[in-house]
Amino acid sequence: MEFHIYFHADSRTENLLSQLNKVLSHMTTELDQLRASVAANTSVTASALALIQGFKAQLDAAMTDPNDVAGALTALSASLDASDTALAAAVAANTPAAAASDDAPAPAAS
Repeated sequence: MEFHIYFHADSRTENLLSQLNKVLSHMTTELDQLRASVAANTSVTASALALIQGFKAQLDAAMTDPNDVAGALTALSASLDASDTALAAAVAANTPAAAASDDAPAPAAS
């Protein structure tokens, strides 16, 4: 015995299916963008962690050489300055601009 089922769609059903396909396609695109953002953030976080751990290792190394602590600390300070600038630029480049609002505090006078 064989059973055959046929579905005959009217134009309303076809329109609904078309709209559903558009919504699903849009959601897929947004999900792909979200995945890319998460991957980028994870990479930045890992880089920042490696940077901080590197500073600790450099500081520990500076403390082990009592004859050249000043030189080691000077080198570490220069490394911190360079990394600080690079990290600040990366954060600024990857942070969306905040929407201006009337409730925002006024900038501090300098």
